[in-house]
Amino acid sequence: MDNVTLLIDTRRFPKVWHPEGGDSNPPPGREFAQALLEGFRSRSVLTIEESVEEDMWEHGYWCFRVVHEGWRYWIRLEPVGDELMLHGWCVHVESTARSLVQLVFRPRAAGTALAAFRELTEQLVRTVADPFSARWVSDEEYLREVAGFGGRHQW
Repeated sequence: MDNVTLLIDTRRFPKVWHPEGGDSNPPPGREFAQALLEGFRSRSVLTIEESVEEDMWEHGYWCFRVVHEGWRYWIRLEPVGDELMLHGWCVHVESTARSLVQLVFRPRAAGTALAAFRELTEQLVRTVADPFSARWVSDEEYLREVAGFGGRHQW
């Protein structure tokens, strides 16, 4: 059960950084993260947090946890890009330790669960953000294409 990332381009949630920048100020995207959390809840996904609070960010991303069909996921929303990706965002879907243990004992169920959750997440993101592009990438592709390990952004 690999972690995956949905790369999107959307103008619905502008990336406006704090004027002072840096890791001591929150990144853009809190409203986007809150809209995703509410969207999951409206689709009968258990959200561990009630809302995306002002302190639920770290190193440039907002985060919250959900449980879908008994599988736990960590959702991270990260603004990405430079002059080539003015409207870029990443929605990271990471499996939690409990889900990883379940993977050992229920590998087929894990694959089915992740596929269903990816589909639900993409539908939700398309509804909330109305992106003009969206595609799933693996951790390896994310590191190579977006995080800058291995070249420029390959959108």
